[in-house]
Amino acid sequence: MKCFNHHDRDAFGICKSCGKALCLECMTIENGKVLCKDSEACHKGCGCHKHNHNNGQLAKSLNIGYYAGVLFAVVGAIGLVSSAFDFEFGRAFFAIVALLIGLNLIKGY
Repeated sequence: MKCFNHHDRDAFGICKSCGKALCLECMTIENGKVLCKDSEACHKGCGCHKHNHNNGQLAKSLNIGYYAGVLFAVVGAIGLVSSAFDFEFGRAFFAIVALLIGLNLIKGY
């Protein structure tokens, strides 16, 4: 894949905001996300401290919901596996609920 701006260069990333393929000269990484280096539109809402547009994106940029979903899914899966050996309806029920909550949180990201 070639850079959107420089057709003779290989792309090393895709902008998380606009989806353009970017070479090393054209890309920057903000909060773990590849963005167009010089595009204010792509930086809007990126959550970085360089640009003065903090609009409550901190939790989303840290992916708190995603990691909570992974935690719930793992706890639910462990609960299901452990209840398979020594079946207790209550433990299996809460394991399934935790698994469903986790998968729902992950799906939101």
